[in-house]
Amino acid sequence: MEYWISKAIGRSMRPQGAPTNLECANVPKDYSEHLFKISWIKIINWGHAKDLFNNSFDEYWNKIIYSPGKIPPRGSVICWNQNMGGGFGHIAVVLEADAYSFTVIEQDGFKNVLAYQKSYQSYANVIGWLLPKLPSQINKPIGGDMEKKLNDGDKYNIIKVTENSPEEVKSKGDWNNVYYSVIQPCIVVLRGKIKEIDSDLKKSESQVKKLNDRIRDLEATNPDPVYVEFGKVMRRVINKEMA
Repeated sequence: MEYWISKAIGRSMRPQGAPTNLECANVPKDYSEHLFKISWIKIINWGHAKDLFNNSFDEYWNKIIYSPGKIPPRGSVICWNQNMGGGFGHIAVVLEADAYSFTVIEQDGFKNVLAYQKSYQSYANVIGWLLPKLPSQINKPIGGDMEKKLNDGDKYNIIKVTENSPEEVKSKGDWNNVYYSVIQPCIVVLRGKIKEIDSDLKKSESQVKKLNDRIRDLEATNPDPVYVEFGKVMRRVINKEMA
Protein backbone atom coordinates (compact mmCIF):
# COMPACT_ATOMS: atom_id res chain seq x y z
CA MET A 1 0.00 0.00 0.00
CA GLU A 2 2.65 2.52 1.05
CA TYR A 3 4.70 1.88 -2.08
CA TRP A 4 1.65 2.54 -4.28
CA ILE A 5 0.88 5.75 -2.36
CA SER A 6 4.47 6.95 -2.66
CA LYS A 7 4.33 6.62 -6.48
CA ALA A 8 0.72 7.71 -7.10
CA ILE A 9 0.87 11.50 -7.34
CA GLY A 10 1.49 12.71 -10.90
CA ARG A 11 0.98 9.28 -12.44
CA SER A 12 -1.45 8.42 -15.25
CA MET A 13 -3.69 5.63 -13.95
CA ARG A 14 -5.17 3.71 -16.86
CA PRO A 15 -5.12 -0.02 -16.01
CA GLN A 16 -5.67 -2.49 -18.80
CA GLY A 17 -9.30 -2.77 -19.81
CA ALA A 18 -10.32 0.45 -18.06
CA PRO A 19 -11.44 3.64 -19.86
CA THR A 20 -8.50 5.42 -21.41
CA ASN A 21 -9.32 8.84 -19.98
CA LEU A 22 -8.16 9.83 -16.49
CA GLU A 23 -11.45 9.14 -14.75
CA CYS A 24 -11.65 8.82 -10.98
CA ALA A 25 -12.58 5.11 -11.00
CA ASN A 26 -9.23 4.26 -12.58
CA VAL A 27 -7.51 5.12 -9.30
CA PRO A 28 -9.02 2.31 -7.19
CA LYS A 29 -8.73 -0.03 -10.17
CA ASP A 30 -5.00 0.63 -10.36
CA TYR A 31 -4.72 0.46 -6.57
CA SER A 32 -6.58 -2.86 -6.33
CA GLU A 33 -4.36 -4.46 -8.96
CA HIS A 34 -1.31 -3.38 -6.97
CA LEU A 35 -2.75 -4.90 -3.78
CA PHE A 36 -4.09 -8.19 -5.10
CA LYS A 37 -2.01 -8.83 -8.26
CA ILE A 38 -4.99 -9.73 -10.45
CA SER A 39 -7.21 -7.78 -12.85
CA TRP A 40 -9.31 -5.01 -11.32
CA ILE A 41 -12.34 -6.55 -13.02
CA LYS A 42 -12.22 -9.38 -10.47
CA ILE A 43 -11.70 -7.01 -7.52
CA ILE A 44 -13.38 -3.61 -7.91
CA ASN A 45 -15.67 -4.63 -10.82
CA TRP A 46 -17.43 -2.55 -13.48
CA GLY A 47 -19.65 0.45 -12.91
CA HIS A 48 -19.67 4.20 -12.38
CA ALA A 49 -17.95 5.51 -9.27
CA LYS A 50 -21.28 5.68 -7.40
CA ASP A 51 -21.84 1.95 -8.06
CA LEU A 52 -18.48 0.55 -7.00
CA PHE A 53 -19.20 0.44 -3.26
CA ASN A 54 -21.90 -2.15 -3.96
CA ASN A 55 -20.40 -3.70 -7.10
CA SER A 56 -16.95 -4.46 -5.68
CA PHE A 57 -16.39 -8.05 -4.59
CA ASP A 58 -16.82 -8.82 -0.88
CA GLU A 59 -14.02 -11.37 -1.13
CA TYR A 60 -11.51 -8.52 -1.34
CA TRP A 61 -13.13 -5.68 0.62
CA ASN A 62 -14.75 -4.98 3.95
CA LYS A 63 -17.50 -2.44 3.27
CA ILE A 64 -18.04 0.28 5.88
CA ILE A 65 -21.14 2.47 5.51
CA TYR A 66 -20.44 6.03 6.62
CA SER A 67 -22.06 7.51 9.69
CA PRO A 68 -20.95 10.62 11.64
CA GLY A 69 -17.86 9.94 13.72
CA LYS A 70 -16.56 7.06 11.60
CA ILE A 71 -13.11 7.70 10.13
CA PRO A 72 -11.77 6.06 6.94
CA PRO A 73 -8.25 4.69 7.48
CA ARG A 74 -5.27 5.37 5.25
CA GLY A 75 -5.46 3.14 2.21
CA SER A 76 -9.23 2.75 2.21
CA VAL A 77 -11.24 3.50 -0.94
CA ILE A 78 -13.82 6.20 -0.22
CA CYS A 79 -17.01 6.33 -2.32
CA TRP A 80 -19.44 9.18 -3.00
CA ASN A 81 -23.03 8.97 -4.27
CA GLN A 82 -24.63 10.35 -7.45
CA ASN A 83 -24.66 13.91 -6.08
CA MET A 84 -20.96 14.08 -6.96
CA GLY A 85 -19.34 13.90 -10.36
CA GLY A 86 -22.29 15.07 -12.44
CA GLY A 87 -24.41 12.09 -11.46
CA PHE A 88 -21.63 9.51 -11.85
CA GLY A 89 -20.42 9.74 -8.25
CA HIS A 90 -16.79 9.90 -7.20
CA ILE A 91 -14.17 7.55 -5.72
CA ALA A 92 -10.63 7.97 -4.36
CA VAL A 93 -7.96 6.46 -2.09
CA VAL A 94 -7.64 7.94 1.41
CA LEU A 95 -4.33 9.38 2.62
CA GLU A 96 -5.43 10.69 6.00
CA ALA A 97 -8.66 11.59 7.76
CA ASP A 98 -10.32 12.74 10.94
CA ALA A 99 -13.98 12.94 11.93
CA TYR A 100 -14.59 16.11 9.91
CA SER A 101 -12.26 16.13 6.89
CA PHE A 102 -9.99 13.91 4.82
CA THR A 103 -7.32 13.95 2.11
CA VAL A 104 -7.26 11.61 -0.87
CA ILE A 105 -5.45 10.64 -4.05
CA GLU A 106 -7.81 11.04 -6.98
CA GLN A 107 -8.27 11.62 -10.69
CA ASP A 108 -11.04 13.59 -12.34
CA GLY A 109 -12.46 12.51 -15.67
CA PHE A 110 -13.78 16.00 -16.36
CA LYS A 111 -10.43 17.72 -15.72
CA ASN A 112 -8.52 14.78 -17.25
CA VAL A 113 -5.34 15.48 -15.28
CA LEU A 114 -2.78 13.14 -13.73
CA ALA A 115 -3.42 11.77 -10.22
CA TYR A 116 -3.27 14.44 -7.55
CA GLN A 117 -3.89 15.02 -3.86
CA LYS A 118 -7.02 16.81 -2.67
CA SER A 119 -8.58 17.62 0.73
CA TYR A 120 -12.30 17.59 1.50
CA GLN A 121 -13.70 19.53 4.44
CA SER A 122 -16.81 17.42 5.00
CA TYR A 123 -18.24 13.94 4.41
CA ALA A 124 -21.18 15.27 2.39
CA ASN A 125 -22.46 12.65 -0.09
CA VAL A 126 -20.04 9.95 1.10
CA ILE A 127 -21.56 6.46 0.93
CA GLY A 128 -18.76 4.77 2.82
CA TRP A 129 -15.40 3.15 2.12
CA LEU A 130 -13.86 -0.14 1.08
CA LEU A 131 -11.20 -1.63 3.36
CA PRO A 132 -8.84 -3.96 1.48
CA LYS A 133 -8.62 -7.36 3.10
CA LEU A 134 -5.20 -8.79 3.79
CA PRO A 135 -4.26 -11.46 1.22
CA SER A 136 -4.01 -14.06 4.01
CA GLN A 137 -7.63 -13.39 4.96
CA ILE A 138 -9.18 -13.90 1.54
CA ASN A 139 -11.35 -17.05 1.69
CA LYS A 140 -9.50 -18.09 4.85
CA PRO A 141 -11.33 -17.79 8.19
CA ILE A 142 -8.93 -16.54 10.81
CA GLY A 143 -9.63 -19.19 13.52
CA GLY A 144 -6.98 -20.87 15.68
CA ASP A 145 -4.66 -18.88 17.92
CA MET A 146 -5.73 -15.50 16.56
CA GLU A 147 -9.39 -16.28 17.29
CA LYS A 148 -8.38 -17.19 20.84
CA LYS A 149 -6.49 -13.88 21.14
CA LEU A 150 -9.47 -11.91 19.89
CA ASN A 151 -11.74 -13.55 22.44
CA ASP A 152 -9.25 -13.32 25.28
CA GLY A 153 -8.12 -9.72 24.77
CA ASP A 154 -7.24 -9.03 28.42
CA LYS A 155 -4.77 -11.91 28.56
CA TYR A 156 -3.06 -10.90 25.33
CA ASN A 157 -3.25 -7.16 26.03
CA ILE A 158 -5.29 -6.41 22.91
CA ILE A 159 -8.86 -5.21 22.41
CA LYS A 160 -11.45 -7.78 23.37
CA VAL A 161 -14.47 -8.48 21.15
CA THR A 162 -17.55 -7.82 23.30
CA GLU A 163 -21.25 -7.12 22.79
CA ASN A 164 -20.33 -3.42 22.66
CA SER A 165 -17.81 -3.88 19.87
CA PRO A 166 -18.60 -2.42 16.40
CA GLU A 167 -20.93 -4.53 14.27
CA GLU A 168 -18.22 -5.10 11.68
CA VAL A 169 -16.01 -6.76 14.31
CA LYS A 170 -18.75 -8.98 15.71
CA SER A 171 -19.96 -10.12 12.31
CA LYS A 172 -16.57 -10.66 10.67
CA GLY A 173 -14.53 -11.58 13.74
CA ASP A 174 -11.17 -10.91 12.12
CA TRP A 175 -8.17 -8.84 13.13
CA ASN A 176 -8.38 -6.55 10.11
CA ASN A 177 -11.80 -5.34 11.26
CA VAL A 178 -10.65 -4.97 14.87
CA TYR A 179 -7.81 -2.77 13.69
CA TYR A 180 -9.78 -0.59 11.27
CA SER A 181 -12.97 -0.32 13.33
CA VAL A 182 -11.51 0.08 16.83
CA ILE A 183 -7.77 0.66 17.01
CA GLN A 184 -7.20 2.93 14.00
CA PRO A 185 -9.80 5.55 15.07
CA CYS A 186 -8.19 5.57 18.54
CA ILE A 187 -4.79 6.19 16.93
CA VAL A 188 -6.22 9.17 15.03
CA VAL A 189 -7.59 10.64 18.28
CA LEU A 190 -4.31 10.04 20.10
CA ARG A 191 -2.33 11.73 17.33
CA GLY A 192 -4.59 14.76 17.69
CA LYS A 193 -4.05 14.84 21.46
CA ILE A 194 -0.29 14.53 21.02
CA LYS A 195 -0.34 17.51 18.65
CA GLU A 196 -2.31 19.52 21.22
CA ILE A 197 0.14 18.61 24.00
CA ASP A 198 3.11 19.43 21.80
CA SER A 199 1.56 22.81 20.94
CA ASP A 200 0.90 23.54 24.63
CA LEU A 201 4.49 22.62 25.53
CA LYS A 202 5.87 24.93 22.87
CA LYS A 203 3.68 27.77 24.17
CA SER A 204 4.84 27.06 27.73
CA GLU A 205 8.50 27.01 26.70
CA SER A 206 8.03 30.34 24.94
CA GLN A 207 6.38 31.85 28.02
CA VAL A 208 9.16 30.54 30.29
CA LYS A 209 11.81 32.03 28.00
CA LYS A 210 10.05 35.40 28.10
CA LEU A 211 9.80 35.22 31.89
CA ASN A 212 13.49 34.33 32.24
CA ASP A 213 14.40 37.22 29.94
CA ARG A 214 12.27 39.56 32.06
CA ILE A 215 14.00 38.37 35.25
CA ARG A 216 17.44 38.93 33.71
CA ASP A 217 16.39 42.42 32.63
CA LEU A 218 15.20 43.10 36.16
CA GLU A 219 18.50 41.92 37.62
CA ALA A 220 20.51 43.97 35.13
CA THR A 221 18.61 47.20 35.81
CA ASN A 222 18.30 46.63 39.55
CA PRO A 223 21.62 45.32 40.98
CA ASP A 224 20.18 45.47 44.48
CA PRO A 225 20.77 42.07 46.24
CA VAL A 226 17.03 41.79 46.91
CA TYR A 227 16.24 41.74 43.17
CA VAL A 228 19.13 39.36 42.47
CA GLU A 229 17.86 36.93 45.12
CA PHE A 230 14.31 37.32 43.82
CA GLY A 231 15.54 36.33 40.35
CA LYS A 232 17.24 33.19 41.67
CA VAL A 233 14.11 32.13 43.54
CA MET A 234 11.91 32.68 40.49
CA ARG A 235 14.19 30.65 38.26
CA ARG A 236 14.17 27.76 40.73
CA VAL A 237 10.37 27.84 40.83
CA ILE A 238 10.13 27.94 37.00
CA ASN A 239 12.60 25.09 36.53
CA LYS A 240 10.80 22.96 39.11
CA GLU A 241 7.41 23.53 37.42
CA MET A 242 8.81 22.66 33.99
CA ALA A 243 10.62 19.51 35.20
